[in-house]
Amino acid sequence: MKNSKAKGIHYLIDLYGCDEGQINNSEELKDILRLSLKDTEAVVLREYFYRFSPKGVTGFLLLSASHISIHTWPEKSHLTLDVFTCISKDETKKIVEKILKSLKYKKKNVTSYERGFLLEGKGDF
Repeated sequence: MKNSKAKGIHYLIDLYGCDEGQINNSEELKDILRLSLKDTEAVVLREYFYRFSPKGVTGFLLLSASHISIHTWPEKSHLTLDVFTCISKDETKKIVEKILKSLKYKKKNVTSYERGFLLEGKGDF
């Protein structure tokens, strides 16, 4: 069933053939995500990044407009990213484009979903 009055857009992104040094650098990833929000309505409320030993990064930005999360596997040259916002679709797309432009990778898989509220009495529950 299609959502009525979708309130958000959720991008699920997988990047392959990533630059191992870049996706193992939590500070660089943090900067890329923060900069992607410049000149948008989204405000960072909280952030947390963790660098695994010997490799890998998990990070999360809690936004006024939802969240961005990132998980990396440098040994596999792989990165996953979620961008979920309740700001405009165009603005969210620009955030995703800025992130993708800043990351070094060979192949990408980008999927987006509209998120929102089901019509009353029409859900699976």
